[in-house]
Amino acid sequence: MSARLPVVFLVLFTLFMMSETLYANPPRMKAPWPAGLTFRCNQGNFGAFSHNNPLSYYAWDFGLPMGTPVLAVAHGVIHAVGYGQNGYGNYIIVKHHNGSYSIYGHLREMNTSIGKSVEQGEIIAYSDSSGRVTGPHLHFSIINSRGMSLPSQFIDIGVPDEGFYYTSQN
Repeated sequence: MSARLPVVFLVLFTLFMMSETLYANPPRMKAPWPAGLTFRCNQGNFGAFSHNNPLSYYAWDFGLPMGTPVLAVAHGVIHAVGYGQNGYGNYIIVKHHNGSYSIYGHLREMNTSIGKSVEQGEIIAYSDSSGRVTGPHLHFSIINSRGMSLPSQFIDIGVPDEGFYYTSQN
């Protein structure tokens, strides 16, 4: 009977992790830049430079040039807008209907305010190099209410890998 305990724990833990993974991204999430544009994933999940802690394990840095429109990845409500001491510089956080949040960092102009409803593909900001950066890019991740990054994927570009180029359909 005691030999079954580790197996039961493993099964329950796996189910919990699967539910967290399934919960992560909002339904039908698309890349956060305009359709037809192609950009490089400069740093992917578990990146050695700055995606090396639970707050950013599943984040991406996309090489958007300064002034590129940043789009909402899915429908939601603006939860936070500001300048973060966490290195993100100007940032926006959107809360989605499934309880997840999308965070967009290193922005210039932010065309929104807290409580505003946004649709998928709506311009919410423009890319820049605010905060702690080595150059202009967009930091993006899906987080939970505790600020922990969650595994996620886009329906148009999948799970981006560092060093590869991706074309949005948003």
